[in-house]
Formats: sequence, structure tokens, C-alpha cells
Amino acid sequence: MMKTKLFAIFPGIVFSKNDGQRHHISGRSLIELYNLDPEECIIHTANDRTRGWLVNLIPLGPRSKGDYSDHLFVSLVHRIEEMQGEAVGVS
Repeated sequence: MMKTKLFAIFPGIVFSKNDGQRHHISGRSLIELYNLDPEECIIHTANDRTRGWLVNLIPLGPRSKGDYSDHLFVSLVHRIEEMQGEAVGVS
């Protein structure tokens, strides 16, 4: 059974606050860093021309501090609140 897509993964370049260097973080690396199930993720690429499919997904990308655990929780809570607001007609 196919899992529901929950996360939009945005690979990209980040300037590390730990070592001051520039790093490219791939989609697969982000999925591992956030400790996500790959089947619940869609990796956005530079070739994607539409973003309509991203509307109901939680966006996640590289983080300059390198801490991927707390950001996920905050993103989930924020998205749940948005979805609850949409359900009752609040914009």
C-alpha cells in the first residue's frame, strides 16, 4: 500500500554555522537528517514547474545550524494549525 505524501523536501545550498562553509544538501540526505520515511516525501527539483502539489505538504529544507529534530516538530504543529483553520473556513 502506498503511503500518503506528507513532506515536500527542498534540497539546496546552506551556509553552515558550525564550520562556516557552504554545503549542498541533497533530497535523500534531508530525508535521512529529518529521520523521515522516504515514502512520505516528495523531493522538489529545480525542474519542477508547478507548485500546486506542494500546498498540503510540510516543506522541509537545509538548516544552517544542522539541527533537524526540533524544526520538524515546529513545522508539523504549524501545518496542523493551518489545516484546522482551513477546515473551519478560517483563512
